[in-house]
Amino acid sequence: MEFNYTESKNGLPIIEAIVEGKPILLHSKYDPIKEAERIIESFKDKIESADHILFYGAGMGYVVRAFFERYPNKLASVYEPFEEVANLCMQNKAKSKFPSEYLNNYVVEIAEKTMEESLLVFEGAMQHRFEIIVLPSYERWQTENLKKFIEAFKKQVDNKQVNVVASNIFSRRWTINALMNLPKTFEHPNLLVEKKKYFEGKPVLLVSAGPSLSEEIDNIKKIKENGLAYILAVGSANKALVQEGILPDAVCTYDPQSHNHTVFKELYERGIDTVPMIYGSTVGFETLEFYQGPKLYFPTSQDGLTTNFHNDKQIVVNDATTIAIVTLQLLTIMEVSKIILVGQNFAFKKNQFYAKGINRYDKEKKEVTDNSIQKDDLIKTFEVKDVQGDQVLTNSSFNRMKENMEIYLKQITIPVINTTNGGAAIEGTTYLSLQQLLEKELLEKVVVDDWWKTTLSEKSSPLDKAYMKKYSKAFEQFVQQDKELEKHLNDFQHSLENLKVSQIQRRLEKFDELFQKYHQNTFYLTTILPIAQIAFEKLKAETQLIRTMGASKEKAKKVIQVYNVYRANCRAIYRDVAPIVASRTLPALQEQTGMGSYVSTSGIFHYVGKWEKKYHTLIENIESAPSIYTVGVETKEKNSTITFKFCGTTLKIFGTIHSQKALKLQIEIDEKVNIITINNRYEEDKYGSFMHQKLLEVFDLEEKIHDVKITILSNNPFFVFEGIEIYSTGRAYHIDEVMSVEELEIGKRIRCRYEASYNTVGKFSNLGNETTVFLPVNSCPNPNGDFYFIMVDESEGKKKLIADRVVQNYVSWRRITSGLKCKNKPENQLKISLPTGNNIFGRETDCEKVLSIDNAYINQNKNKIMWNYDSNSSTWIKGTMWCDIKDKIQYVGFRGSNIGTSEVDFKTLYIRREDTIGEHVGFRPALTL
Repeated sequence: MEFNYTESKNGLPIIEAIVEGKPILLHSKYDPIKEAERIIESFKDKIESADHILFYGAGMGYVVRAFFERYPNKLASVYEPFEEVANLCMQNKAKSKFPSEYLNNYVVEIAEKTMEESLLVFEGAMQHRFEIIVLPSYERWQTENLKKFIEAFKKQVDNKQVNVVASNIFSRRWTINALMNLPKTFEHPNLLVEKKKYFEGKPVLLVSAGPSLSEEIDNIKKIKENGLAYILAVGSANKALVQEGILPDAVCTYDPQSHNHTVFKELYERGIDTVPMIYGSTVGFETLEFYQGPKLYFPTSQDGLTTNFHNDKQIVVNDATTIAIVTLQLLTIMEVSKIILVGQNFAFKKNQFYAKGINRYDKEKKEVTDNSIQKDDLIKTFEVKDVQGDQVLTNSSFNRMKENMEIYLKQITIPVINTTNGGAAIEGTTYLSLQQLLEKELLEKVVVDDWWKTTLSEKSSPLDKAYMKKYSKAFEQFVQQDKELEKHLNDFQHSLENLKVSQIQRRLEKFDELFQKYHQNTFYLTTILPIAQIAFEKLKAETQLIRTMGASKEKAKKVIQVYNVYRANCRAIYRDVAPIVASRTLPALQEQTGMGSYVSTSGIFHYVGKWEKKYHTLIENIESAPSIYTVGVETKEKNSTITFKFCGTTLKIFGTIHSQKALKLQIEIDEKVNIITINNRYEEDKYGSFMHQKLLEVFDLEEKIHDVKITILSNNPFFVFEGIEIYSTGRAYHIDEVMSVEELEIGKRIRCRYEASYNTVGKFSNLGNETTVFLPVNSCPNPNGDFYFIMVDESEGKKKLIADRVVQNYVSWRRITSGLKCKNKPENQLKISLPTGNNIFGRETDCEKVLSIDNAYINQNKNKIMWNYDSNSSTWIKGTMWCDIKDKIQYVGFRGSNIGTSEVDFKTLYIRREDTIGEHVGFRPALTL
């Protein structure tokens, strides 16, 4: 199509298009300005109800000029489908008086970009109510192109809505996972930086869990046995492979959800710990806690933290709709020779959803079933072409994943071979059977055995200590900056009615200055903003509209309202993430700089007075139980005390003050008294309970054991104690802790280490020694840490001790009892058993001894902290209740708490099957010496 410059009857510049050899004017040849005014008038109702007008085609810009003359405070953009028109328009801007400087965007479609790519500029403005206005001449001779434009724009709106939904569901999880996983990245190698050399120039099988996978088992076995290509399993594919005796060279995962770890249940239930896991840094943190094999990581685009905390180069991988697409990116970055897709059906096959051996939960039947298609799968189904040119049944979900993969495949040059027999045809791949590949191309060993092991020359990227210091400082400053904003907006609101226009303008300018300071805070940018992204986009969209208003009371009111809503959103996010930053992430990173942490529930602290454990929990959805992230110990009672001992030269004490007035604490170190007064910096309803304030820091102490006592002196206190830090070369002790068995007596405790894997009784060692950090009091499936045994009884020369916590969950009564009876124990193995708790035998049980032990010495409230019993620390007990003869299953007891009950103690007896495994009940060992 050609375009010519000409002029109207009144001498104004206009453009003539040559369509099918005929000239068509884009504007009125008599008066283009009046024509433009009539067009704007005809759209009056739509314009006035919209936030943002998008002109499809502007010609010389007369319609845009008429729009701004009538609506100077409205937002507008132009999408010009012809580059030649845009050039003529800008060349004659002075004559036509085209107000391009007022436009939000002037987008010109060019040959190098698709329409979809050109429209991406509007993504950030999708919060606006758009109205599209088409120049009449464009509508007449651009029917097909206009139709494509509207479809593309609607698709972008739909994609934005999908992204908004995904962000609303996962944004909080992405950041929480990044915070929880961050310290572990310094323990694990970066796949893309440290292991690329093993994959470069080598073929890789990307194995998915589609039905066709079952047909390739023999071929995959041959490839594995001879090392002919690296085998990476994604999604549930590892289940099908493991059941066939094939261990992939790695499994890949990135799903942020808490249940993601169950995808690898086949591996950890079988005790397989030699298959490396390649994980995205925002993967569900539970996945790393459950998985015991080697781990390698890669940073994801949803993670604003990991790349900043590492000194070395970090290559970021974009988030995607499937792990298969994410893995394609990994393999592209590692420059493999070819990518071979296996089991990538993107469709159903013979009424199967997955490969054989992969079970699914059926929502309708409310039970786990096989790999068959379910009723929900058949919603929005249709047929597409398969790899052989036939038709195969798929659904909208599978097809969307396929289209997303095809978009990515257009961007890479590495050959991708789809071997999925009967799978949907994937544009950008070549179909070839796996058998043909084995015969023609996969002919020699390429896999390096134990490629994932870290050698002396391959060390994990070091922690950027300077950045950690910057982040920590920003974290501390965030609340103060928020309070400054709040004070300014409150003062502004209260005085608004009496302010002049010039004063309003100065207040608005001051607010912009304060908000920019807030918005540039490193903690906010990397931790708050990624979660608040949708809210921030809405804020930007509303700010664009506000800026069209002059300095006025209405503008000020709108600013105050909009920014208060946004700040409230950010504070809610802060309440969720701040406890994790303060009590989990930063302390774990501090340990890498030579500091050792003891949290308030570690077991070393002796509490007197009314102290209760206080949990920081988050509920993921209405169907899930709360996840515990942080535990503090809280008191609201004057004269409550905390005592402990430590060996070292430095001590830091942390807690949070929520008292209405300043709180006075007395801190004694070796009888030297420090009286300190701490102000309430954090309103609990706004900023939460766990702020990790540094209450006291002492340096240059003598290198010896120090006695410490903290006493609450104020009336009506509200104090959350969070723990201490000392140099990692030192050690902290409970006041009743002993180092040897000979020193034990009732009420005394001794430290011990326990290390185990999922549903397996582990090893007890190092009685009396400190070896590592304490186990969490809310238990874990793969424990590796210290705890205390507390002596509760002595009879016939034997000392009876019980653990101060449940040391392991996700372990069944059957596994515990069978593991404890194992005959192949070392001679020096401790004599471990389950505590007694079945009072039908008429004798005092171990559980009752826990409650009754020396109550003059330890009060009832103290017992709850001392013994760590609550809804997450129920314990299996000795003995069986009855046996189901038909199923040959024994029913056994546990004490502590049942799911959903409010009464939490050791008095109530609950019954479960002997093979029950879960979070709520576990192993509290008893020891006889």
